[in-house]
Amino acid sequence: MERLDEALRKKLGDTSRETEAPLSLGDENDPNCDICLDAGWIGNDVPHGHPDFGRALPCECKKDRSETTKIERLQRYSNLGPLTRLSFNDLISIGTRPDEPSQKAFNQSFEAALEYTRKPTGWLVFAGPSGTGKTHLAAAISNELMSQGKYVFFIVVPDLLDHLRLAFNPEAELQYDDLFEQVKETPFLVLDDLGANALSNWATEKLFQIINHRFTRELPTIITTNNSLDQLNEAIRTRISDTSLSQINLTGVGTPSVGSLYELNNLPVKLQTMTFESFEAERPELANLEQESLTYAFKAALNYAKIPEGWLVLMGDEFCGKTHLAAAVANKLLERNESVLFVTVPELLDHLRSTFAPDSTLDYDDLFESVKTVPFLVLDDLGAHSSTPWARDKLFQIVNHRYNSMLPLVVTMRSDLTNTTLDSRLAARLGDNTSSNMAMMKVRGFFDGKPPPSLPQKRNNSNQKYEN
Repeated sequence: MERLDEALRKKLGDTSRETEAPLSLGDENDPNCDICLDAGWIGNDVPHGHPDFGRALPCECKKDRSETTKIERLQRYSNLGPLTRLSFNDLISIGTRPDEPSQKAFNQSFEAALEYTRKPTGWLVFAGPSGTGKTHLAAAISNELMSQGKYVFFIVVPDLLDHLRLAFNPEAELQYDDLFEQVKETPFLVLDDLGANALSNWATEKLFQIINHRFTRELPTIITTNNSLDQLNEAIRTRISDTSLSQINLTGVGTPSVGSLYELNNLPVKLQTMTFESFEAERPELANLEQESLTYAFKAALNYAKIPEGWLVLMGDEFCGKTHLAAAVANKLLERNESVLFVTVPELLDHLRSTFAPDSTLDYDDLFESVKTVPFLVLDDLGAHSSTPWARDKLFQIVNHRYNSMLPLVVTMRSDLTNTTLDSRLAARLGDNTSSNMAMMKVRGFFDGKPPPSLPQKRNNSNQKYEN
């Protein structure tokens, strides 16, 4: 995720970068656009006397470039990093928890989030246990608002407080006053994980100043918290719970225990449908190299499910099928009554952080030990988490323990091991070819940018030849 100070240095109104590109005749021998020959403008075919006669119109290619530049600028400003991939299409409208009260609560939150994207005014608060979709909802709203051309700034509260402390350093690139004002005044602010850590008097005061500023000016704000509102500072709570401005939604009911968070042998409903039989192992539209990479990954996962020894690392762009294959491995192992834990990395880190809350019913040591030692572990979406020193250390400890103990592990990640944001120690363990089988899925997304279906579709046994 982009550093906060770097994101905020990109001024909200940097119009100098939005000026139109100069006219260009392009390369006469090899123009990129057949319509305007790279000039960027086209003539207006209207009769003499028409008000638009003689006026040039921007070509479609120019409009596309301008729109792409605008979206990229909004994404840089947002500080969302890997969370720019999250959308409402990825969510199940009733959530992933099995109990009916939680499903009903999440569905109400889901509908409230959709409505907020249509009318983004006031405050929206998502409260609920870790792993119930609060951050996903907040990120989905943020991405939808950005698609509408709105500026959104997303920040995890503990990270925000760390950056504010560092900004007091005279040598800091972004000084405290500039940073503080930017956060207070941003058009749309998302404060993720409010109450995740014990707050000092200084931290409480800074947060209240931000929240109170936005409250008095009624600036659109989205807040997520694992805490009940009664556990928050009274001054902050009174602002957040003011129904004249704020709408509070629960994403789940009850406080989860270790068992309910990480119930072995019980994958979410959607993952239960992701099997080898429902995976499209052959896609006629793919180029040869793409098909070869897909076939290799499919065979590697199928073989690993039969003999789950060592590690399997699946890499590739979103919607290429990594999570489907990882879930297919897990489902095969579950058919044999093996103990399997399937968890996304950001969710795992959220649960570990939540154990430090004074009233947490989760014991950090018990939870951490269970993840390190579970017989079969699947870590989905490695690299989508915020890369703080604490997060890097926890992940390395888990992976290193399983490396030294030779415990089975399946990992999915969007980038390859050369990604500079990946901890070098993690990359070294995952890249050890004496224990890891790495499959790079050089495949375009299965849905070519279109919203994926809610459930994977089966093929007519076209991949059965790989099962023998």
